[in-house]
Amino acid sequence: MRTQGGYRDRAANAGQARCWPFWTVWPPCLLALALSCVIVCAGLILAGVNGLPGGQVTWLLADVAGQAIAGLSAAVLLATAASQPRWRRVIALSAWGIVPLQFGWSLLIIHLGGMAGS
Repeated sequence: MRTQGGYRDRAANAGQARCWPFWTVWPPCLLALALSCVIVCAGLILAGVNGLPGGQVTWLLADVAGQAIAGLSAAVLLATAASQPRWRRVIALSAWGIVPLQFGWSLLIIHLGGMAGS
């Protein structure tokens, strides 16, 4: 029965996952939050322009709503990472997944709303 570096130490440490540092979480969360703010502001400005037909404004507001939800989820992930250090790995990976989803959501809305041009 070895104890130093042996089976007992490995079994005792098996339940203790190594916590990721906080700096691994805040860049993707802040990037997703900043992208969300930019797209929401641009969408609201474009929705106020009189040159868009009503159907396109509806799709544009759907994009604004989706981006606001993505920004809110990034903020919730950032707050959760501050209070739950053991979840930081999953939170960082989830936050990096928000950014491509934001681009995909905007591209889908552009395609469905007919704003891409002919």
